[in-house]
Amino acid sequence: MSTSRILACALSLVTRHMYNSSAKNENSGKIIFDEDVELEEETQSKSFPVLHHSSRSIQL
Repeated sequence: MSTSRILACALSLVTRHMYNSSAKNENSGKIIFDEDVELEEETQSKSFPVLHHSSRSIQL
């Protein structure tokens, strides 16, 4: 996994977190990111726990 790909993944996760924090008042319940399933499988084999942890569903 290249450094630029790691940075891109981290940036997208931070952006999603900020978006979810700002949209918290409008939405209630769980938001599940389907596109993160592939990322989770990929990071499990490469043992990158930050992305693996962040790809779980978020309870608002």
